[in-house]
Amino acid sequence: MKKCFAIAVAALTVFAACTKEGGVKTPSVSFETALPLTVDGASVLSIKVSDYSGSEAVTVPVTFAGDAEKDKDYTVSAEAFVIGGSEPVTSITVTPVVYGSKKSVTASLEVPEGFTAGSYVSCTFPLSDAVARCSFATKKATLGDRVAIEVNLIDNADKPYSVQNATTIAVEVDTEKSTAVEGTDFRFKDENKAVVFDAMSSTGKVEIEYIETEDNAGKLVVLKLVPDSKFELGQYAEVSVDLIGSYLTKLNGTWKINELKTTAESLEASMYYTTYNSKTFEECYAGFPEFNANDSFSFDFETGLFIPAFESTFKNYYIGESTFSLGDEIELPMDNNWPPTMMASKIVILDNVNRYFSDSEFSEDKEGYVAFSFSTDENGSELLYMMTIDFESHTFLKDELPSMYPTPLVKPYLGSFTDTFLIATFKRAE
Repeated sequence: MKKCFAIAVAALTVFAACTKEGGVKTPSVSFETALPLTVDGASVLSIKVSDYSGSEAVTVPVTFAGDAEKDKDYTVSAEAFVIGGSEPVTSITVTPVVYGSKKSVTASLEVPEGFTAGSYVSCTFPLSDAVARCSFATKKATLGDRVAIEVNLIDNADKPYSVQNATTIAVEVDTEKSTAVEGTDFRFKDENKAVVFDAMSSTGKVEIEYIETEDNAGKLVVLKLVPDSKFELGQYAEVSVDLIGSYLTKLNGTWKINELKTTAESLEASMYYTTYNSKTFEECYAGFPEFNANDSFSFDFETGLFIPAFESTFKNYYIGESTFSLGDEIELPMDNNWPPTMMASKIVILDNVNRYFSDSEFSEDKEGYVAFSFSTDENGSELLYMMTIDFESHTFLKDELPSMYPTPLVKPYLGSFTDTFLIATFKRAE
């Protein structure tokens, strides 16, 4: 009986140590978790309050120490939590000034009078490393009237990284690599030299506009990303933008074939200096493109892609989507008269063609030159000339064409030195 009484007294003593008069528990304060949550590269400390029912504001100061220095290596959104009152503060954000510094912060609660310490009143955590890589979506682009160049954020698992809040990354012009001059040949839209990422987005863009002058078409501007330490540079830290100007912006859209000007018969007639030995006409011109009313192609200036859709054997040369850039201006003969009628054209360089013009052999060099020029038909309607001037045929005229190439070979192989190139006209698809 005495033993039971002693246990009961001990229990009452313990209970009394955890209560105030009247049986009310003493409130406690603590960090919510042993380590803060990391949100978009910042550390978020939250407070946990137990057994407090008061309405008056109570300040819970937080001290910061460690080898990282406040206001130099990091900033804090507040230096105290506030419990209750009209403006409570229940979280504090610690944001690195320099990401990846390898320094740590120790945050400690100062327990206010009338409260006890909870589970976590001190925690030590490292400042965040860079949270993502930023990269242009492409290494090449073209500037007609205006171009919006996409920039992506990618996390360490190579997946899209979405920022929590609106974010900007600076962009600079590489003046050593650029031949175009900012303010003379081009300008940033709204003078905004930055990529803007909306909240909860992993994709932003920077926009530049063409300034029309007499001689800036064909110039180059190289843009480079200049992130702060929160982001590292990704695959494409810079993008080369060809200024093609308003002349070639008319290429944007889809074009459907109107007429094949260079036929096998017309080419044979012009090649009076060629001998076929024992080969027949059919053998010489097997695989030569023939008119197909379904042939078409598109230029998409938003994505910077040339998109072929050929059903004739042109598909053996234009084998897939290409990025494109502007080449030189060239004058090409449009007929077999002497002197011939010459047409000034712009060369567009594609990066995904089969120079062998074959369905079974594929060239290692996939860069091809194609010339374009605008004219009108007899009714005054817009007409686009497309001249395939740069190829090494392994099908039609397989033995004849190599004898016409200059030595050493210089691009464009045919357009600059012979009349042996393919001309087709196109009209804008409705």
